[in-house]
Amino acid sequence: MNSYYRILNAQRAQRTLLNPQRAQSRTTDVFLSFRGEDVRKTFVASLNEALGAKGVNTFIDDMMPKGVTIRRGLVGGIEAAKISIPIISKDFVSSTWCLDELMHILECRERQNQLVLPVFYEVDPSEVRKQTQIFEQKFADLKFKNGTEKVRMWSQGLRKIGDLNGFHWKKDRKESEFIDEIAKHVANLLSQRMSVGERHDKVLRPTVQKNLASSSVAYVTEARKIRDRRSLNRINSKTLAHESVTGSSDTTEQVTAEQVIPRNKFLRAYPRCHNL
Repeated sequence: MNSYYRILNAQRAQRTLLNPQRAQSRTTDVFLSFRGEDVRKTFVASLNEALGAKGVNTFIDDMMPKGVTIRRGLVGGIEAAKISIPIISKDFVSSTWCLDELMHILECRERQNQLVLPVFYEVDPSEVRKQTQIFEQKFADLKFKNGTEKVRMWSQGLRKIGDLNGFHWKKDRKESEFIDEIAKHVANLLSQRMSVGERHDKVLRPTVQKNLASSSVAYVTEARKIRDRRSLNRINSKTLAHESVTGSSDTTEQVTAEQVIPRNKFLRAYPRCHNL
């Protein structure tokens, strides 16, 4: 069953990454960010299966199609997602790729209001916020390879993640129950967002239809006014020509438009009247 959802989500991810416009429409439900060596074959595999069983479209790094650069694929996957779930494990900070992913996730949170649900796996959220113990040592090691400024940005980003309300797993709890809790919460969030969109459509659609109907009525009314004015001008022109010939200006003596000589025939018969 796990392989089925992996193949299905990989096909969806490939269509998203190969079509930038599709990526912008945010067709992926959840982007999973994690340190592969820590949790790929254990926690992430089980979480991905649980989300897929609830109809949630997930994206993980091994779903990228061949020929797409890793950086472009990860950025596209993050931007296409409605929810990002960074899984903070003990060795998460050891990967600069994970830290760069985290920075782009925070950028999407600010720029496009993406929801971020961190999972603290075998680490305490307070350690992430304060960056004590193992995190302090990891960042100290990174400074020698990546420079102080970049490490400072990563450190600030990780503190922001630590401040978010997420899921904290401890060893005294069954991992299957913890995963099921996350999957249910994510599915409910996506359902609520969809319901809000549907309610918005139901409210907006009658208003749009009413406005279109009003515009159509106004357009038809104005068109009729223009047609009536043109008809009246033609009648007045024919009446004026008839008065010029008969010399009569009494309204009781005027004839209807149908009784007046067509203008072209009148002008041919009386060429000197061209200047009237």
